[in-house]
Amino acid sequence: MSRLLALWKKLTDSLWFLPAGLTLVGAALAFLLVRADPLLLGDADATELGWLIAGTADGARGVLGAIATSIITVTGVTFSVTIVALQLASQQFTPRVLRQFMSDGANQLVLGVFIGTFTYTLLVQRTVRGEMEGGEPFVPAVAITAAVLFALVSIGFFIFFIDHVARSIRADVIMARVARETVAAIRRLRDDEDDDGIEEPAEAPSLDDPGRRVVASRSGYIEAIGAERLVELAAKHDLVLRAEVDAGDFAVPGSTLLTIVSGEAPERVDNALRAEFVFGPGRTPHQDPELGIVELVDIAVKALSPGINDPTTAVIAIDRIGEVILAFGRSGPLRSPRRDAAGRIRLTLHRSHFDRAVGMAFDQIRHYGVGNPRIAVKLMRTQAMVATLLPPECRPPLEHAIRQTLAGAERQVEDPDDLARVRAAAAAALERARTEHLET
Repeated sequence: MSRLLALWKKLTDSLWFLPAGLTLVGAALAFLLVRADPLLLGDADATELGWLIAGTADGARGVLGAIATSIITVTGVTFSVTIVALQLASQQFTPRVLRQFMSDGANQLVLGVFIGTFTYTLLVQRTVRGEMEGGEPFVPAVAITAAVLFALVSIGFFIFFIDHVARSIRADVIMARVARETVAAIRRLRDDEDDDGIEEPAEAPSLDDPGRRVVASRSGYIEAIGAERLVELAAKHDLVLRAEVDAGDFAVPGSTLLTIVSGEAPERVDNALRAEFVFGPGRTPHQDPELGIVELVDIAVKALSPGINDPTTAVIAIDRIGEVILAFGRSGPLRSPRRDAAGRIRLTLHRSHFDRAVGMAFDQIRHYGVGNPRIAVKLMRTQAMVATLLPPECRPPLEHAIRQTLAGAERQVEDPDDLARVRAAAAAALERARTEHLET
């Protein structure tokens, strides 16, 4: 199932899937509407109905040709604007946000409407026959009227597209979407947990025991793990499995994917187990919420680079990172043991630890930006704010991050007044992190 979901995600995130579907819709509409004239009009003349666009064969070809020419031109412009937006986003923020533009449903829909309209118009145009062309003259008034309506709809989509692209390359919009996707991935992993407190039988083997390895046969990033199917296979062959990698990790041929802690299985079962690890050229957010932290940190670090010098974007990125870290802390340890229908643990997956997420979120920004007093103060205030919204067991990593930020600022901030302001902010942040707890 995870393999199918990963494949479906790849299709829906591509720029070709939805446009291809709408192209087929355009072809189907052309086939149907060309045959609608006899059904709707009967023996009546199209000129008797005011809402139909009727005329000669040459006039119909002229209208359809003008629509097809203009639509394909606008499609080229739209594609060019999309490529420019991709280049700007890659240079200004991080290459990892290109995935957002590729998977943007609005961009896909606009391209699909244009290409679908162009396909529809071409197919309708070939059915037009004049008196001198042999056979009975035929001008599909209903289909031509629909073509004009589709052209007007395409104009509306073009106006929408220009506005959408202008908005979608804004830094705050990009980061808001990354944060939203990451929080959704965290909730999805949390909802998939099935550790309901059932006690494992005393005779169960230790999940830390060494066992037989199931190794990778190819290299790549692990995009998804089919946990449900792994549990089914383990239950069928009476195995206990321990995953040695998680979604987002990079594997090479021969590296360990799974350890069979208990039970014996033939080699064909190893192949089935190995098949539940979906490989790809890069990380994807569906089962890898840490990818969102990486993207937000990249944006912040890029904004703090000497070539860009955009601390405001870095501040916005820190705000969104705080939102994601808060979701991590509230979710608790992700990837609990998975059980079969009888309640027996069959699989343990890697857990995403909160302290690792905190380090991933703040270490790089501190390394590159703590010399800026504004960034140092913002980091500590965000860390303290998150600490006040989480239970006490989540606070030590955040308090440690505040102390590291202060230590870095004391090494890099030279102005005495700025350094005093950073120290005061650190003292206030540590006090708040230790004592406050806000009800949520």
